[in-house]
Amino acid sequence: MPWNDVTAFMKEIEPRDAVSALALRFLILTATRSGETRLAERSEINFETQTWTIPASLMKMGRPHRIPLSPQAMTILNQCKGFDETYLFPASKPNKTMSDMVFSALYKRMGLHGLTTYGFRSSFRDWCSDYAGAPREVSEVALAHVRGDMTERAYARSDLFEKRKDLMSDWGKFLFRQ
Repeated sequence: MPWNDVTAFMKEIEPRDAVSALALRFLILTATRSGETRLAERSEINFETQTWTIPASLMKMGRPHRIPLSPQAMTILNQCKGFDETYLFPASKPNKTMSDMVFSALYKRMGLHGLTTYGFRSSFRDWCSDYAGAPREVSEVALAHVRGDMTERAYARSDLFEKRKDLMSDWGKFLFRQ
């Protein structure tokens, strides 16, 4: 989906209170992969610092990934309190995770075709470049991508968290603008 269409899409799914719709909104706000969101556990969220730390076991690169949570993402998490003791976005059966088909089923119920959940990461990346003017390295770290060659990675150890905090806040504001 083109980045400038995502705001309208968010407005379209906002009234839906199904767990899958809440999870999709959270996924888009955090620019994460489907599995990272579907398997997210309450223990990974630091509500005080508004940070989500995805464990290495769920990350493609095998390293933990810290995500600064925008106020809009925190609102969704607060809506999910009490759903399940373990998972942020549980399946309908207790202590089970959502299927990898949950978002495809949501698109089908909405009458939408040709969307991929992973494509929202591309929407975010294009927004970073085209609209936000975010530096490439900040955008890439936000997506948990590896930056540069081995030498550059040996020196560039920061996860640029403070810069990403501003970027994710701006993304949240953009997605929920009136």
